[in-house]
Formats: sequence, structure tokens, C-alpha cells
Amino acid sequence: MAMVLLRRLTEGLGAWLHYEFCCDRSELFSEKYLAPPVGILLSSAQIGRVFAEFTHPILAPLMTGRGRRPALDFVISESWPTPKLAIESKWVSESNFDVSSIVWDLVRLSLLNLHYGTECYFVLGGQKRMLNRLFLREEFAGPANRSDATSILNYKSNHSSSLHLVPDQHYRVPLLRKVFEAWPPTLEAPQKIVTRRTAPFPKGQPSYQYQVFAWQITCPPNKEVFRPGNSKHYQFPTNSLNATASTAT
Repeated sequence: MAMVLLRRLTEGLGAWLHYEFCCDRSELFSEKYLAPPVGILLSSAQIGRVFAEFTHPILAPLMTGRGRRPALDFVISESWPTPKLAIESKWVSESNFDVSSIVWDLVRLSLLNLHYGTECYFVLGGQKRMLNRLFLREEFAGPANRSDATSILNYKSNHSSSLHLVPDQHYRVPLLRKVFEAWPPTLEAPQKIVTRRTAPFPKGQPSYQYQVFAWQITCPPNKEVFRPGNSKHYQFPTNSLNATASTAT
């Protein structure tokens, strides 16, 4: 059922973007522009009440300082405030897209799956040309000269893949430092995140048109965790979640 809904979201959103493109509205495309069709698609699933900009139930209470608390783009809840399903989305519109913001979204979703068993999806949309550039960037794909390098997300097939958050892949430590620089010292994170793609939609279109990718986000069944602040690679002078941090959105 989970992958059926993920496929439905991918095809519905991709078809809607193509329709809007044909109506010459692509200059309006952005992450916020995705919100109405995603909300409508989720509401049509009829598995609970849909909430937008849902305050993250684990991270938000641990925040200190001023600023906006972390929120999730969309949540379906059958029993408030436990999220049954959660979605984070990103729109890729430029070549210098911040890859750490993707990892931050994956980590936030994985916390929900770890603690509540929430069904979690990550949606990525954009012009095909920009998506291809992102997938080939070293921060995303890992160093080209390393045979063991893995992409943050498997965009080539529907096979499951893992993103390791513990610093055993040293080429990824600088990126993960950006994610964990404001992590609450007492909060445990999953040691790795398992992702599984559904086929992107549409397929085979020219590079100037638009495409949607989506992945299911889960934690391994053994639910192994660690405290990022205990790792020498992620230690910072002030290791507490600050609402003004760039990733706290």
C-alpha cells in the first residue's frame, strides 16, 4: 500500500507539473508551488486528516533560542498528534542547490519512522536538466575516484539503498557536519536511513521539461541509533538545537 501511494503521488504531481508547463506557467514553479497538488493528492487517499506545516513533534520541543521551529511539509494523522504519514519536498532550480538540506529532510523523516512507525516520503522535483546536475555532484554522488562511493539517494533504480549517518564514510563527514551542527545533545539519531525509490514521472522527456522523483524513507528493523554529539566528527562548541540555524526549517 505504501509504494502504491508513493507511485500515485509521483505520477499525479509529475502530470500536474507537465500540465502547468504546457499552460506556460513554469516561471511560477517552486517548492511552495508544489503544496496545493500534494495536499489534494493526500486528501484523496482518505486515510486521515491532512495537515500542512506540521510542527515536528520530536525536534521542536528540544529547540532553544529564537526563530521558527522545525516543521514538516505535510502530515496525515488519524490520532492527533501522532503522524501516520509525513512528506518532505524539495524543488531543485539551480546548480548550487544545498545538498545538506536534502539530508536534513531525510533525517527529520527518519526520526518519525524510528519513534512512531510513521510512513515517510521524500519528494524531489525540478527541471530534468537541474535534477541531472544535482545527481552528478560530488556532494550527492560521492567522489568519482572511489569505488565504494554511494549516492545519498538511489535515483537510478527502485532497489533499496542506505544512507549512513555514522561517520564511517569519511568523504561524507563535511556534509553531515552541516546537518548535525545544531543537533540536540541528548537526541539519538538512526545510524542509517533506508530509502526506496518509485519510478520517476514523466520519463523520457527533454532536459528542459520537468520531472518528479520520490522515495520511501525508513529505518532498519534493528533501529540502531547513536548520539552525533558523541562523535569527534560532529562535535561543536555549542551542540544544542538553535532555531536560527539554516537547517531548522
